Amino acid sequence: MAFPIKLSHILAVGLTAGVGFYMLGGTTMISGQGPVDPDVPARAGGTAGGNEPLFAVRARDFTAQEKPTALTMRGRTEADASVAVSAETDGRVVEVAVSEGTRVTQGDVLCRLDEAARQASVRQARASLLQAEIDLEASQTLAENGFAAQNSVPALQAAFDAAQAMVEQAELDLERTVITAPIDGVVQLPLTDVGIHLESGHVCATLLDTDPLLVIGQISERDIGQLALGMPADVDLVTGERASGTVNFIAATANTETRTFQVDIHIPNPEGTLRGGVTAEASIRLPAVIGHLLPLSTLQLDDEGNIGVSLVNDDNRVEFHNVQIITDEAETVWVAGLPDEARVIVLGQDFVEDGQEVVVATADETLLQTSQATSTQPRAVLEAEGAAQ
Repeated sequence: MAFPIKLSHILAVGLTAGVGFYMLGGTTMISGQGPVDPDVPARAGGTAGGNEPLFAVRARDFTAQEKPTALTMRGRTEADASVAVSAETDGRVVEVAVSEGTRVTQGDVLCRLDEAARQASVRQARASLLQAEIDLEASQTLAENGFAAQNSVPALQAAFDAAQAMVEQAELDLERTVITAPIDGVVQLPLTDVGIHLESGHVCATLLDTDPLLVIGQISERDIGQLALGMPADVDLVTGERASGTVNFIAATANTETRTFQVDIHIPNPEGTLRGGVTAEASIRLPAVIGHLLPLSTLQLDDEGNIGVSLVNDDNRVEFHNVQIITDEAETVWVAGLPDEARVIVLGQDFVEDGQEVVVATADETLLQTSQATSTQPRAVLEAEGAAQ
């Protein structure tokens, strides 16, 4: 039975044969593009090879500046000197001219002893001196006239010298019945009482010299090399008082148990308002150092674990620089080791490497405050922000 051949069947067979022959020819068509030469590498949407877009980072220029530094020392206040003023002769105390807490100056009377016995000793010594002087003069006259041996004069001269020394001793003992302050200070206990027989060497009064007042503390062996005599210090007392002083003493040997060195700071205290025995904290001002104040988020670690930051040079290439931390604060850090003028990457530094060329956008102060939180945003966002700049 024969089937009629329609025109549509002939067209379908023709198209099928044409497609088959075309595919056997080895060329293809890609939607809207011309033939692809198999000998020429394809470009993946312009993102491979030398046409890849540069990574965008944000950077800010930082200038080196002086950073004041200080070393903190905790300790206590003490008087510069504590003097127990003792009697230098025996006697009954007839007057105590001061009381506890009295501020005295050098030469002020503290105590008086009974003078009666000392005055009698002075009169007796002076009488003996007068008699020795008369005997000596008479002997000298007789010897000159030939009525006495010349060898008698030296013996009488010696007696005269001894009598003169006795007078000086008696007068000195009389002076010592008045006990005076050898230094400026504040009267403290122990303090004698009227009526007590004070023997030589026993205490009349105790004086504390609180000008200057000392702040005594300890500095570790690691930090002691930073200190020098005369360095200024700011002192805060637990009482709320504040004062300024200077480093006056640095121990030459460390404490064998604590490995710390004693350091004394002298504080002027002419009015005596600052007290001894008070807990204090001293901030010893060290020489200023040159450094850069950077956001804390800019710090990085290299492959060897060294701390540093990434800079952008004049060719817009990344340079990793090692730094030394001077001190850190809440959200910032002082570092040393950078060029005086440094363009630091503050956003995107974690996505670039040393030597890489980048696109640089300038960062402002507001961005620096949030750079820690935004430093991990996707690359596409960074690129878009950089392009927008």
